[in-house]
Amino acid sequence: MTHQNAPTFASVDMASLIKRIKFMQRTSTGFQKMKKQSGRK
Repeated sequence: MTHQNAPTFASVDMASLIKRIKFMQRTSTGFQKMKKQSGRK
């Protein structure tokens, strides 16, 4: 790995990390909604 590639890899890592966190939040809220719906049934 060269020093020129380091920043790009870091930015890509951050982007993927943010995407993963947003996805986790979305799935967790969806899971809670599913839980509530199944609880009503």
